Amino acid sequence: MNNKRISSGKRISSGYFFLQGASGIFWWITLFLSPQFRSYFLPAEFPEGVLWSLAWPDVPLFAIGSIWAGVLIARKSELASPICWIVVGVTSYATLMCWGWYFNTGQAMAGAISMSAALGGTTLFTLNRVA
Repeated sequence: MNNKRISSGKRISSGYFFLQGASGIFWWITLFLSPQFRSYFLPAEFPEGVLWSLAWPDVPLFAIGSIWAGVLIARKSELASPICWIVVGVTSYATLMCWGWYFNTGQAMAGAISMSAALGGTTLFTLNRVA
């Protein structure tokens, strides 16, 4: 591990990933506690079980993976780049799935838009981490 101070760009990247992971956990808690909130992210004809099935990969890979990426960036670990790219891949898959739901049903646009923002940020801050 390098003892140099972390650059401001890397510090921002670390903070972004940590915030994204914490937001992902908060989002799932909100979905669990607020049934009316779910309608913005899941097409009406989809059973809620579909949404809860998505929590199993999303929480560890997207939310906890993002937090882990932020910690690894802050520690200047060699594992930071591969973990960041895994989070980019996970976020890409979720984003495309949300857009697929929207294009096929005309519903749940909030999920597609929010995941697109997450994908943009994740990609940008991963590129900042790699550079």
